Amino acid sequence: GSIIAFALARCYGAPLVKRLFPEKQYETWINRLQNKRSYTCFFFLCILLPLAPDDFLCYFSGIIKMPVKKYVLIILSAKPWCLLFYSLGVGVLIN
Repeated sequence: GSIIAFALARCYGAPLVKRLFPEKQYETWINRLQNKRSYTCFFFLCILLPLAPDDFLCYFSGIIKMPVKKYVLIILSAKPWCLLFYSLGVGVLIN
């Protein structure tokens, strides 16, 4: 799903992201994340940790022209850990 969101944003650009998310949220992130290097680290941490706005950031990464290889590497290396954290958290809540 994350890679599809990235691909859609890459294909349709900012107009799609502006339709999917509130304008205020879009403007906030555009203004905050001018430095692409710090964005890469920030994005990795958000994908790694549960409860981050990762859906929006996946679309956002597509419109800021993050390289596809870098994006896929981050998703494949961080997302499984996030899913594990979710699974463990759900297991703790059930027991």
